Amino acid sequence: MPITIDFFKKYFLTYTSDKVRYEHHTELALDNRDLESFIQKLTININAVSYADQYKKTINSFENLFDCSSFQAEHYFYNNALKVIKDLAIQNMVRIDEYLKENF
Repeated sequence: MPITIDFFKKYFLTYTSDKVRYEHHTELALDNRDLESFIQKLTININAVSYADQYKKTINSFENLFDCSSFQAEHYFYNNALKVIKDLAIQNMVRIDEYLKENF
């Protein structure tokens, strides 16, 4: 079942806190074209494994890829990967696939 823009706004981008209604799409000045573009790329898997299992699998992947300890995988490579992703998310027009494993 596809997600409509109105559904996305109501259930994903709007919330109330201390009796004040917040609409992220309004605060970010996103129009319906922006939201539609995002929705087309969005995939929700209600049968996905838990966040904890995904995290554990990611750490194990770093251990194998970089031949490192669990501590190094979590506290160095994982944290550096999050920083790279955060930096990419706030930059305009940067392609994530330009980053290779050396950047982590």
